[in-house]
Amino acid sequence: MAKIGMCPFLGRGHLNPMSALGRSLLNRGHQVTAFHLTVAYGAVRRSGLAYCSIDRIASSVEPDVIGTSSSSAKWKDTMGVVSRHVARVLRELPDAVRSRDIDCLLVDHMDVAAGSVAESLEIPFVTLSVSPLPMLNDEVPPSYFGLPEASDPTTQQRVRQANRMVRRVMGPALAAINDWRNARGMRRLLDINEVLSPLAVITQMPRCFDLQRRAPASTLFYTGPFRDSWMDPTIDFPWDRLNGKPLIFASLGTVRNNDLAKFRMITEAAALSDFQLVVALGAGNLSPRDLRGVAADTVVVDFAPQRELFKRTALTINCAGLNTTFDCIAAGVPMVAIPIAEDQPGVAVRIHRAGIGEVIPAKQLTLEKLRRAIATVIDDVRYRVRVQALSREFSAIDGIGMAVGIIEGVLKL
Repeated sequence: MAKIGMCPFLGRGHLNPMSALGRSLLNRGHQVTAFHLTVAYGAVRRSGLAYCSIDRIASSVEPDVIGTSSSSAKWKDTMGVVSRHVARVLRELPDAVRSRDIDCLLVDHMDVAAGSVAESLEIPFVTLSVSPLPMLNDEVPPSYFGLPEASDPTTQQRVRQANRMVRRVMGPALAAINDWRNARGMRRLLDINEVLSPLAVITQMPRCFDLQRRAPASTLFYTGPFRDSWMDPTIDFPWDRLNGKPLIFASLGTVRNNDLAKFRMITEAAALSDFQLVVALGAGNLSPRDLRGVAADTVVVDFAPQRELFKRTALTINCAGLNTTFDCIAAGVPMVAIPIAEDQPGVAVRIHRAGIGEVIPAKQLTLEKLRRAIATVIDDVRYRVRVQALSREFSAIDGIGMAVGIIEGVLKL
């Protein structure tokens, strides 16, 4: 069996789905090693994967932290994190991969340098996309902007401009990769799309939930959510505080989750007599005591057993993170999405397009808009009907099984 390396990008939203895929490969008899930062050591080892550090060499750059303040909630800052990760990967990943005698690399699409490392070592690599597809294509808007499909000339022009902007912002990262490649006699990459695998780009985005593409690349494989039962750990939750009413579940993820005003707005807007509100803060800078004074039956916790609670949930309020969105769809729960940054605007576009929720961009959020959106989704049964229909489509997809089959096909090549 093969020795497979995984290169997840920073954050739980990248590590968790890739770890689920890694565990399935382990069950198939492969050896799987995650190449990640020291801070992720515990999470990687708990997931059952082997671990190898890629931040052993001191750097003048401080560790990357996304979303520590509201001022950093901009997609350009994320691109800065990408560029710093490029330097780290090019500096350390080659020796790390050699030390583990890796046969194939599975590369997060946000790790734009690891594919060049694999090429230099003459081993195959597969690109894994755990968020909306990374391919820049003038018929599909980049996820950072929240633009709809290019169905009219004005939108088409905006989509082209957005793609040009992403290419421009990614220019320094691509230049650094090309400098590294040039020093090793490798061909120059002319476009950021060329960092993706020429063998297979696997996305956990089901085709039925994605924006339409006239001619998807022959190397693009739609699968489905990378989730497994291991990802439902036992979480200490005050089940005795639930009063039997249907739930409204609110979470703003684990990254851009430090805006107390947003949480207070949510608790006020969702204080409805026929429902009980559960708020998961995501263990950021806020703690449950910061929300003192909310309704007596509101439950505020750092983490919650999300998928278990969704069985009792009538509505979720979330930031349009893709993994939480997948959980909502799987449970047949409609949403009010408040996209903040990164790929969340792109996920929100897909939520709106599918008719399974209402969307309020974070910069446009007001108490009145949130109240109106909550009432709309609760009162209009069509949201629940549509999300339950989409749930049935999702349930027929074995995303991890499909991805494993594609990866093993690449290994045979």
